[in-house]
Amino acid sequence: IALNELIFHTARAGKFIGLSRKFFQTLRHTFDENSPIYGQSMQIVETLSNIPYLIVDDFGVQRNTEWELEMLYNLIDARYAEQRLTIVTTNQNINEVKDLVHGRIYSRLLEMCHILHITAPDYREHFKKEREL
Repeated sequence: IALNELIFHTARAGKFIGLSRKFFQTLRHTFDENSPIYGQSMQIVETLSNIPYLIVDDFGVQRNTEWELEMLYNLIDARYAEQRLTIVTTNQNINEVKDLVHGRIYSRLLEMCHILHITAPDYREHFKKEREL
């Protein structure tokens, strides 16, 4: 909803990426010689770096391999350098993000984002209970 509002009110492009499902899977396919996107990992990161609005969903679900952290850092750092609007959602406490890439991702997020702590019940549990009634 937030991305739609930004796009509607500013007529500028935006993108939503889910770290849990698409982002790293897509990047991995760029290393498969049989993939139509073979060799395009940096192009994908560059495109996401330059889009005016980006929502990064499920931050913290990555496996924190060296490669995943490097790709994530490259994306966050590029958006930071260009002062692009970036919205990050996570179920993690912000303190859990501090150790990623020796604090380099955390320090950029700290400067480029307004951190909002939202305490709310899991909406999936709420809807499950409603269906059971």
